[in-house]
Amino acid sequence: MKKLILLFAFVLILSACTTDDDGSKDGGRVQDTNYVTDIKTTLEGVGYVFEQRDQDAIEYYNTNAINTTYEIDVTVTDLYIGYVNETQGWLEIIEFESNDDCTTFVNAASTTDMLVYWEGNTAFITYSTDATDAFAE
Repeated sequence: MKKLILLFAFVLILSACTTDDDGSKDGGRVQDTNYVTDIKTTLEGVGYVFEQRDQDAIEYYNTNAINTTYEIDVTVTDLYIGYVNETQGWLEIIEFESNDDCTTFVNAASTTDMLVYWEGNTAFITYSTDATDAFAE
């Protein structure tokens, strides 16, 4: 009986140590990042106010504003709309399921007139240089 329990524990440990084809343990997904928080905090420091979108709005945005518009296949997991003075300097903070999804979006969005900034799995798009200047070092 002890051998059976030890065998079960060993198999359980081995299964927890497996990796994906790309060598990662998480399927390429980003886990527990603070990219959204860091970007929001920086932009709030220059006067932006944010509204978080609900799941229905995120799904609609993902399908229509991202995947259809840019002809890509990525997954949006969170979305914030930000404004300065309620109408000036709008921007959208978009969190993606993975860094790869974010990179795919950034490459597609970079072909437009919009300004794009990204860190990890999170990007924002805007026409305001004030927003991107907040991240200039």
